[in-house]
Amino acid sequence: MSADENRISTDFRRALRGFAATVSIVSARDRAGNHGITVTAVSSVSMDPPSLLVVVNRSGSMHAALAEGERFCINVLGTEQVEHSRLFGKSMPMDERFEHGDWRLSADDVPYLNEAQANIFCRRVSQLDVGTHTVFVGTVYRLAIGDAISPLIYLNGAYLRLGDEPGAGLVAAFPPAAAAVRPSTSHPSLHHAHRRV
Repeated sequence: MSADENRISTDFRRALRGFAATVSIVSARDRAGNHGITVTAVSSVSMDPPSLLVVVNRSGSMHAALAEGERFCINVLGTEQVEHSRLFGKSMPMDERFEHGDWRLSADDVPYLNEAQANIFCRRVSQLDVGTHTVFVGTVYRLAIGDAISPLIYLNGAYLRLGDEPGAGLVAAFPPAAAAVRPSTSHPSLHHAHRRV
């Protein structure tokens, strides 16, 4: 890498730290079981048909499940779910990740986090490799949405939450590496169920 390329790469990383993003977990299932990772590169694409995209590193453990599967779910995290984000961003076995939280299976075998702020179920319709990552585009075929809108935000290396009142702005920060994650005392099994659908 040349000096100019190295400088651009460094500056680009610094610029991206100024992008405030909602934190989600993308989840899918294949013959090996459930797969999920924490993501912030999620965006709506179209309202007709309703569709969104998620960007995943091609070298990551989640890539094959998305590339080979037909369906996935975007689980939008709320402010109280920092631990979920950290767990699914760690290097740990997939089955251990899904032992934390109320994970369930939809009728068509897509794992989803029951207590997430929203679950957006998608059918994969296209994908595009760009550099080290793949852009997966899915059309939305089912949603489960909670009453509150209080997303977990990631900005400049820290978790933030929005103020409760309009215009209150960002009112709290959670360090990205706080105390050790407390293991769950129970291990809810995945089962066929839907909430708020």
